Amino acid sequence: MSLAVVSAGVGCPRPARRLADRITEAVCRSLAAGGARAEAEVLELHRLAADLAQHSIQGRVSLDLREAIAAVVAADGLVVATPVRAASPSKVFDSFLAILGDKASPACRCRWRSTADPTGSHPTSHR
Repeated sequence: MSLAVVSAGVGCPRPARRLADRITEAVCRSLAAGGARAEAEVLELHRLAADLAQHSIQGRVSLDLREAIAAVVAADGLVVATPVRAASPSKVFDSFLAILGDKASPACRCRWRSTADPTGSHPTSHR
């Protein structure tokens, strides 16, 4: 099974990346317990910020951006971690999601957690 892990944090240190890593590890452990093996490809969206800006201005899709899109579209599973401010995801994630459009499968099982509580024990953790 392939996983695309999208980290959309832009600050330093990147709590979104740490959260993505923790969730990915949990998913891989869960799959392993069921006899499956997963390989994860991590996409750091902050590294694609200039490519995303160029796409929004000129409509051009760079090779790096094309590869990131292909990784998400081809993945069997998707882990996304993004900061949320004022009830909105990071702009870099929003831009990436807009480019993805309907290329990624909308039918997926979702679980999300707040970076404020990576343990999942707070009521903001949902399945």
